[in-house]
Amino acid sequence: MNNILMRCILPLSCRISAALIIWVTALFWLQSVCRANGFDFAELSLEELKNVEIISVSKKPEKISEAPAAVFVITAEDIRRSGATNIPEILRLAPGMEVARIGTNSWAVSARGFNEFYANKLLVMIDGRSVYTPIFSGVFWDVQDTLIADIDRIEVIRGPGSILWGANAVNGVINIITKKARETQGGLFTAGAGDREPGFGSIRYGGTSGKDACYRIYAKYFYREPFDTPDENKTGKHYLGTPAEDMSTDNWQSFRGGFRFDWDPEPSNALSFQGEAYLNGDDMMSEVWKNSRGPELLNESSEVAGGHLLGSWQHIISDTSDTVLQFYYDRTRRDSLQAKYSINIFDADFQHRFVFASNHEITYGLGYRFISDEIEDFYLTSFDPNARDQYLFSAFVQDEIQLIPDILRLTLGSKFEHNDFSGFEIQPGIRLLWMPHKSHSLWAAVSRAVRSPARSDHDISKITGLESSSGSVTGEPASVRISGTEEIPEKTTNTAFDTVNTESGSDSFDSEDVIACEIGYRVQPADGLWIDTAFFYNRYRGLESKEEIPADAVLAGGKWESNDFVQTQDNMNYFQPENKMEGITYGIELAADWQAAEWCRLRAAYSYLTMDMSLSEDSTDTRSKSEIEGSSPEHQFSLWSSLDITKQLEFDVRLRYISDLPARNTDGYTAMDTRLAWKPSENLEFSIAGQDITDSPHSEFSDLEVERSFYGKVEWKF
Repeated sequence: MNNILMRCILPLSCRISAALIIWVTALFWLQSVCRANGFDFAELSLEELKNVEIISVSKKPEKISEAPAAVFVITAEDIRRSGATNIPEILRLAPGMEVARIGTNSWAVSARGFNEFYANKLLVMIDGRSVYTPIFSGVFWDVQDTLIADIDRIEVIRGPGSILWGANAVNGVINIITKKARETQGGLFTAGAGDREPGFGSIRYGGTSGKDACYRIYAKYFYREPFDTPDENKTGKHYLGTPAEDMSTDNWQSFRGGFRFDWDPEPSNALSFQGEAYLNGDDMMSEVWKNSRGPELLNESSEVAGGHLLGSWQHIISDTSDTVLQFYYDRTRRDSLQAKYSINIFDADFQHRFVFASNHEITYGLGYRFISDEIEDFYLTSFDPNARDQYLFSAFVQDEIQLIPDILRLTLGSKFEHNDFSGFEIQPGIRLLWMPHKSHSLWAAVSRAVRSPARSDHDISKITGLESSSGSVTGEPASVRISGTEEIPEKTTNTAFDTVNTESGSDSFDSEDVIACEIGYRVQPADGLWIDTAFFYNRYRGLESKEEIPADAVLAGGKWESNDFVQTQDNMNYFQPENKMEGITYGIELAADWQAAEWCRLRAAYSYLTMDMSLSEDSTDTRSKSEIEGSSPEHQFSLWSSLDITKQLEFDVRLRYISDLPARNTDGYTAMDTRLAWKPSENLEFSIAGQDITDSPHSEFSDLEVERSFYGKVEWKF
C-alpha cells in the first residue's frame, strides 16, 4: 500500500513543486520590478470582496460573507484577468467545481460528483433563465454563451439550492448575471486570434433613450479548430447512444447577437427586457457502424440555432417589501449526430418579499413553465412519442428569522412542484447562520433536493452497444434497426452481432433525491486574508440504474415494436432505467484569498471528494456504480496569482491539479494558464494568453486530448 501511495503522490508533488519553483522565482523578480517602480506594499483589507452582494442563495441581495451556503462569486475582474474565452473555462475559477473538457465544443461540468456529459444534478441559469434541458437532463454547453465582457458576476452555489430554485438544483446552482445596460455605455470592440482559435471578435454599443432608459446591442463570432487525437489515424472512440461524447468536432464556429433595454421610470419601478439569437455550426466526425464491414468514418455537419426573450419588472413597495415578475421564452433547434430536436419553453415567475413582526422576513413565489418539444429519429435513437407537451407548476415559501439581530439567523423554507413524470415533489430545507464577530461566520444547512425525470428517462429507445465478429454466423442475415434509421449492419452472410445492447425508457422511473448536510466557516484572520471552508455529507436514494429486463417484457411494454427487429439468434439485451442505486458522498472544500500587496493578489483552493455507491440486491446493473464513482476527481487543487507589474502591465498565472478519473481512463494532470496584458491607455488593452501550457497534451474526460494553446487579443473602448 505504501508503494502504491508513493507512486501516486510523487508524480503529483514533483509537478506541483516544479511549477511552484517557477512561480515563486517569478514572484520575487516581479517584486523587485515593482519596488523599482515605486509601488506601495501596504496590506489591504478584503472588505470590498466580503461585501459583494449576491441573490442566488436567498433570492434577495445579501453580502457574500452573510450567506448561509457554500457560495463563491466569480467577479467581472476575475473573468477579465483569467483569459478564459468561454463559460465552462471560467467556471474552473470556482473551488469545488468539476470542469473537464471533452472536445472542441463539449465539456462535463458538475459539483460534488456525478460528472458526465449531461451532469443532471446541476442547475444552470443565465439572468434567472434556466438552460437545463428537459429532454436529456443537463446542459448543452456549446450554446451557453454570451458576450464575456458583459458578465457582471457568476454566483456558484455548491450544494442544494432546491428550496428556492426547485428540481435539479441537487448538487449546485450556477447563476450567470450580466451587467445592466447603464454599466455598458459607449462602444467596445474586441478581436483576437490564436493557434486553436484562428479568429474571434465582438462588438457592443450602449446608449441612452431619455434620462430613464438605457440600452445595448452586441454581436459576437468565433471560429475554433479541432483537438488532435492520440493517433492520427483515429477519430476518437465512438460512444453509442446519446450523447456521443467522444465524437470529434471539426471547425466549430458560432455567431450570436442580442440586446438589453433597461427602463427605470421612477425609483420604485425597474423594467428590463433582453433578447438574443445564435447560430452554431460544426463538422462532426465519428467512427460509426455503416455496414457489415465494421466501423467507418462518418462526417456530418451539424447546426444549432435558437434564441430567447426575457423580461422582468421589479416593484419596490417599501424599504422592507418588494415584488419581482419575470418571464421568458426560449427556442432551440438542434440538428446533429448527438440529437435532432426543437424545443419551445415559456416560463413565468412571481415573488414577493416582506417583513412580518419585525424579525421575520418572508419570501414566497409562484411559477409556471410550459415545454413543447418535437424530436426526430437520429443515430440509433428514437423517442415515443416524438412530440410532447409538459407542464410544470411550482411554489415556494421561505422565512428568514432574526433570532438575535445581526448575530444569529434561522432560515426555513420549502419548494413545492408538480411535473408530468414524477408528480408532486416537496423539497424542504433549513439553514442557520451565526456571526459572533464581523470577521467570523459559521453556517449549517440540511436540505432535500430531487432530480426529476427527463424525457429520455421515459420515452427514449436506443441501441447502446454493438459487438460483432466476422464469420460467427453463416447463412441467414443478421439485421438490427430502429424505426426511422437505416439497418445496421446491412444484409450479409458472414458477419453478425454477437451482442446488441438496447435501452428504452421506463414509465416507472421516479425522481432521484438527496438529503444533504452541510457546515461552513468563513474567517478573516487578518487584513487582506479571507478563508472559506465547507464540509458536506450527502445521502442519495433512488439513483438511476440500468437494469436488464426480459425481451417479452420490453415488447409487451410497447417500447420496441416486434417489427422493429429482425434477428436470427438470441443476441439482444434489453435495459431500462430504474431507481435501484443509492449512495453517500462527503468531502471538504477550502478556499483562501490573500491581498498580499496592492500589486499582488493570491488565491488558492482545494477540494476532496469521496463517493460510495451501492446497488440493491436484485439489481442487474454492472456498470453504473463504477462509472459514477470513477468520473469525478477525488482531489482538486488550484493556485492563482494576479500581479500588477506596473500601472499598465498585468500578469496572471493559474496552476491547477486534477486527480485521475478511473472510469474515464484519464490520468491526473497539472495544467497552467497564463495571461500578460498591457494597457497603453485607459481605453486600449493588448493581451497574450497561454492555456494548458504544462502537461500537454492530456485527456480530461475522453479519448481526445487537450493541447497547449495561445492567443492574442486587443480590446478597445470608444
